Amino acid sequence: MKMGKAWTSLAVVSTLLCAGCSPASEQAPANQSEPAPSEQPAVEVPPLAGQWTVTQINGARPGQVWPMLVDVTDERFIISSECRRFIWSVSQDRNLVQFSRQGGRDCPRPRSPSEETVERPVDMANIAMFSDEGREVLLTGPGGSLAMRRR
Repeated sequence: MKMGKAWTSLAVVSTLLCAGCSPASEQAPANQSEPAPSEQPAVEVPPLAGQWTVTQINGARPGQVWPMLVDVTDERFIISSECRRFIWSVSQDRNLVQFSRQGGRDCPRPRSPSEETVERPVDMANIAMFSDEGREVLLTGPGGSLAMRRR
């Protein structure tokens, strides 16, 4: 009688071991799984090139009467603020950006508070985060942030 219980226990354990090794009915076989994240197509990133208006500098609206307009080509990033211009060379690799100051043009009037603060966020920006289907961008990095909207 003890031998019958042993065989019964052995049969139950064997059944459980086999069930634990079998794939669940909801799982796809290993050769039909989803592609690995590296195999999925990359999401399209909009180009920074275009015409923009500065909407925020470090989270605050520009504090001046005239708009700060930005013109970006594949190689240049130019901010125009009435008679003043700030110029950088620019490169973009998807969401990674790099700026290098190239000079500009000054004018006789004193700088506005926005003109005083706009250079540092651009100088040190290293990421471009696009939203609203590429119509808005936030340039950010250790120097602060610059938000722009396409014109």
